[in-house]
Amino acid sequence: MKQADPSVMIAAYRAAAERLGEAREVAIEKRAAAESAGDIVAGQQSLEELRLALKEFKEIRNKLDSRELFLVQFNVQEVAYGRVSLVLQRGTSRADFLDAAQSIAAEYHNKAIIQSTQLKKWCEEDRFKESVKEPLSIEIQGIVQGSVSKSFDDQKRHLAKEGFVVPSMRDVVVAHAAHFVATGRSMLSDLVIRTSDGDVRHYPFGLEEEKKNMWSVDRPFTFVAAAGTPSPRPSLLARIFKKR
Repeated sequence: MKQADPSVMIAAYRAAAERLGEAREVAIEKRAAAESAGDIVAGQQSLEELRLALKEFKEIRNKLDSRELFLVQFNVQEVAYGRVSLVLQRGTSRADFLDAAQSIAAEYHNKAIIQSTQLKKWCEEDRFKESVKEPLSIEIQGIVQGSVSKSFDDQKRHLAKEGFVVPSMRDVVVAHAAHFVATGRSMLSDLVIRTSDGDVRHYPFGLEEEKKNMWSVDRPFTFVAAAGTPSPRPSLLARIFKKR
């Protein structure tokens, strides 16, 4: 069941959340000032303004369906075509994220993001089961333009020139799942995608890890591409010393 673009409702939710945050800060300030001045009416008014902002937020949140709630919960955003960002909340594992994404894709897009046996295998691996200790931002460009049909070393050099590094497989898989929930389509097309620790490909029945050494790292093959994550920006201090 393919659904309409959820961006309108999500934008309304985020705006309401922002207004709620602002109302909370204002209410705290007004309440403190009212108590200091002994103005009971002003103190009650600040709480009423906060209550109205909270009511608006809850009303909008209750209108979101499970797919929209998923996109909001993980702050999934399509940064550009084929490029997605998301945030894994503290205590969440990539396995948890993939399980939820797979269920939502089945309900709203009538498709599997990941081939079922492959999903089970990944979700049993420690690298996917590990929970993040702090909120973790992930941003991936599914296919870096100009990286197709090059050796892996050439791909890495090309990515560096474009401001990217080669991401891990687990982050590519998570980003692909987020993109699929949001758009109903693969961000990897039907190409074999090299990552820092293996290759993946999206087939009609879902994403799969390619067999080890199937695509030699030292030779280019037609339709082999690389994903990229933005290179970490050097600190201000590092940039200053670089100029010297």
